[in-house]
Amino acid sequence: MQKKVLSSAGEDGIDVDGTRIRAYQGKDMAFRILDNIAAEEDQGRIIYRAEKTGILITDTRSVSVVEELVITGDAGIESGNIRYEKDVIIKGNLCSGYSVESGGNVSIQGNIENGGIVRCKGNLYIGNGLFGENSDISVQGNCEVGFVQDSAMMVEGSIQVRNFVWQSALFSRAYITVMGKSMKGSNTSVVGGRLIAMKGMDLASVGSYNADTTLFCGYNPSLEIRERQLQKLVKRLDTLLLRVQNSCPVNLHDTEMIRRMIVLKPQMAGEIRKKLMQLRDLLAKKNRAEQAIEQTRQEMLSNESHLAIYIRKKIVPDLIVRMKNERRVFSCEATGMEIYLTGSGIHCKSYDGSLSP
Repeated sequence: MQKKVLSSAGEDGIDVDGTRIRAYQGKDMAFRILDNIAAEEDQGRIIYRAEKTGILITDTRSVSVVEELVITGDAGIESGNIRYEKDVIIKGNLCSGYSVESGGNVSIQGNIENGGIVRCKGNLYIGNGLFGENSDISVQGNCEVGFVQDSAMMVEGSIQVRNFVWQSALFSRAYITVMGKSMKGSNTSVVGGRLIAMKGMDLASVGSYNADTTLFCGYNPSLEIRERQLQKLVKRLDTLLLRVQNSCPVNLHDTEMIRRMIVLKPQMAGEIRKKLMQLRDLLAKKNRAEQAIEQTRQEMLSNESHLAIYIRKKIVPDLIVRMKNERRVFSCEATGMEIYLTGSGIHCKSYDGSLSP
């Protein structure tokens, strides 16, 4: 990977006039071994080898291998799109139209601009914010972000927003927390849009007089489309099954049909076998579709025994809350509320924010 030739004693020489030129003792150059480097001496040289797979960092004075990929400025026209199997650190912004795909964690110390794309199998940290309806964010771990504006994200773990969410769509398979640290005056920390959390929410404040705000807790409305599509597929398959049955030249419910086929003409028997194979394939497709409907319904609803939304400060109407199969609209201002689900529906009680949800 890297080699260093050790210093040695020089040899005297002569100039063009035959005058002797005295040699000087060679000086060893300082060279630092940093992370994940092994060194061994071999025939007057030092050979440096990487101990781990990663990114080579080298200059005239040092060498190291780091496992994370570090972009010192923006990820954009100079870096291009980024694809790396381990952690990625971007010390600037993720520019519009560029993507990051990581098998580990992603840390972006600036913003994700409109049109930025992130796919990471670990956690995502955004130092400033995410904005723009064309951004595409998918995280398999947790996500921490300063703010989200006019954008969307899909997170398998929990989402923590330090400041505010403005007209955005957030999905978490766990918890959503919006802290509202920078919010002042009449503004709330969640304005418009919709938040979906399968286990619970903790919000500083929520709502707007200018736009409805919807909170889904323990219920994933995005799966409704998939369920409807699957139900339509089952109906189409039922229609095809009936059509094939009606077109068959014999009664398929006849218990003696197999015995009767033995004496049928080959052409007639072949046609019946073809219809039976069509029925078998259609029934298999219908069975798979019905299983997918059941799985979708299970994924649509949380199995959490206690679902709650904690709102520490102000609630501005209209606030629409959906918890599993129950729905409630809050059309009056309120301050400090715990919204929870029981067997009899959605209920609420005063909450002063002093207890940890």
